Amino acid sequence: MPEELIKKGHDLMAWAKHLNLSASIVGTNTAPKVRLRNGFSFGIQQAHEAWRYGVGMNQGEEAKLIAWIGHLCDWLTEENR
Repeated sequence: MPEELIKKGHDLMAWAKHLNLSASIVGTNTAPKVRLRNGFSFGIQQAHEAWRYGVGMNQGEEAKLIAWIGHLCDWLTEENR
């Protein structure tokens, strides 16, 4: 595993690119953006921090993010990756 990928451990899009996942698997070339309840927007790289520290996200966007992660996990499981 490349050292640069290890440094980006929470960046799921970096992992998807490393695995050469097509847009049909990840849905788009980028993971969903998420907004906090206060309107601040951030990428998937920071989502784990919001969950870890209990920061409220826009519920609809959080649901889309969870579905995106679930779809990615399903594919990885099916492919035995």
